[in-house]
Amino acid sequence: MATAQRDAFTAELERLYSVERTLETQLEVVAGDVSIDTLDGVQIGDCRERLYERIETHREETTTHRERLEAVFETTEIEPSAGDVPALEGWIADKEQFNNVVLNDALRPPYYLAAAAKLEELERSAYGGAITLVEGLVADGDLPTAEGADADDVLETLEASYEDEVAMLEDLADLAGGDPIASLLEESDVGPSGRPALDRSGGHTQSINVETVDDLFVYQLSNAFYVEDELVEFYDELAANVGDDHAEILADRRDHARTRRDRLETVFDALGSRPATSRNHTIDGVIEDGRSRVESAPDDRSDRLALETALTIERLQQRCYDELHLLGSHIDYAGSVLEDLEATADEQREIVDRLEDRVRN
Repeated sequence: MATAQRDAFTAELERLYSVERTLETQLEVVAGDVSIDTLDGVQIGDCRERLYERIETHREETTTHRERLEAVFETTEIEPSAGDVPALEGWIADKEQFNNVVLNDALRPPYYLAAAAKLEELERSAYGGAITLVEGLVADGDLPTAEGADADDVLETLEASYEDEVAMLEDLADLAGGDPIASLLEESDVGPSGRPALDRSGGHTQSINVETVDDLFVYQLSNAFYVEDELVEFYDELAANVGDDHAEILADRRDHARTRRDRLETVFDALGSRPATSRNHTIDGVIEDGRSRVESAPDDRSDRLALETALTIERLQQRCYDELHLLGSHIDYAGSVLEDLEATADEQREIVDRLEDRVRN
């Protein structure tokens, strides 16, 4: 196996190993955040309990995935090591940022439900990148294995963990669309928040204290605006570094990001507000991860990894817009606000479907 291919494969294994090891610790922290004793009320308690159970299941599953990866290291005779994962570090930073501004503990479960889904997306992305490299190596007969070991077993192990992530995402989606979250939101205050107009152009940092569902909505809306603004430039950058067919797809994603950003400005106008000057550290990390993986991947795999980076981002944004539409429907904003969010959520699902088809083919 060529040195570049082995290095890329090793880097993906280290990345995955770091994800699973870090998550074992972080999911314990999240479980504690969700199970705060001050959350009263039957509906709040029911939602908290169900989310806690899922996070605990995720943590146990993560331990299994780590052990599987250690078996892969043994099979491929690579020394287990953990690498940097900026996307995961960004997720941790976003969680801490939320904990610094939330003043109503009843709003923790909806936030952490969305945050748990983002974790699953990051894991699914990490496994997707590793599978992309291993598929090529197995097909070429270039995957290094210990004597008597089967290279196909490595691919099957990674695919099994990938399918676990998909199943957990479906489970979290069922909880998000079910009665516990709806009941919790019914018990939570809506507003008004009394918040001043927030403007990105002033060069200062201004945050929102999250006390009501309305505050949580604007907090997440500002995060979505930040992401779309960043994606216009990032997709341009990616498109300039891939083949023509992939460049066209990424340029299309850039145009969609610009459209979504403009639509969010319209939503803020309807609310009489402006986006807060907050960053989305998770997406910043995904972008940093994507740059690194594309630059270090073998030439025959770099274009596909670029598309997988775009797919990860669009999946995360799809979940963001689904959450915004859920919160906005509860608050019962003006029809134009909900229509814009619903249109964006529908477009996101179509974009994700098209990207998934392209990555698979």
